[in-house]
Amino acid sequence: MTARTVIAIVVCVLPSAIEADEAAELPKNAKEVTKLLEKRWSLDAIKKFCVPKRRFDPLLQNLVLDGEVRWKGALYEKKETTFDEITWYANIDGDRLSYSLNVRNGKDRWNLEIGNAETMREPLKQSFGD
Repeated sequence: MTARTVIAIVVCVLPSAIEADEAAELPKNAKEVTKLLEKRWSLDAIKKFCVPKRRFDPLLQNLVLDGEVRWKGALYEKKETTFDEITWYANIDGDRLSYSLNVRNGKDRWNLEIGNAETMREPLKQSFGD
């Protein structure tokens, strides 16, 4: 009598793997990116985030553009803010979008976030209350 060994291979697909395959729809143009980022980042949330302790460290590197399509824009251009500029830039490489949202006031700079097509559609989950 010979012993038989049965090897079972179980393939487990995690929900996050399924979600990763279903990429968020890409914005059609720079205006749509601005609209999505203004919806995600209220002016009040930006003001709460931009305090001295969260200034951008110049030794860090921001998002490097490497895609086929490059867009840029500004948030709250027609509103009075306490900042010199609230700007973003993005690139699309194939079916992926990456963006960086930044604020400048004088010599002070803040990087609010580096994100993708999915994060720009999600509500901001941080209140930044100090």
